[in-house]
Amino acid sequence: MSQLEETLIAQIRILGLPAPEREVRFHPVRRWRFDLAWSGRKLAAEVEGGTWVAGRHSRGKGLSGDCEKYNEAVLAGWRVLRFPADQIRDGRAITLLERVLRLDPEHVDAGQVRVRVRRARPQILRLLSSQAATPS
Repeated sequence: MSQLEETLIAQIRILGLPAPEREVRFHPVRRWRFDLAWSGRKLAAEVEGGTWVAGRHSRGKGLSGDCEKYNEAVLAGWRVLRFPADQIRDGRAITLLERVLRLDPEHVDAGQVRVRVRRARPQILRLLSSQAATPS
């Protein structure tokens, strides 16, 4: 599990959201896995590391493979949320996950979600600063 995945899971825990399953296989034949998933909701979160350093997710073959995986997931009825590192670090990822996991999707008030995330922000910032201080 990557440091970014651990960070996102810690943010989920801080906000009291339902815990995800890790490394969930979703395809009957291919060995594809989701980084995080809520199988009962058919919701997956993918952490896209290396997007700013020409990592696997941003090069031709890796991007093409990801597209194939995500398209098959959609055809199987999954909703897939993709989060690069900057969205995990600045709170956009957890804000969106809270909207999806906690609120009625037909009556989502993004402003209320931002307030809850802002209130939890000191805990999230402590988490991020402690991770930055720890060598990888």
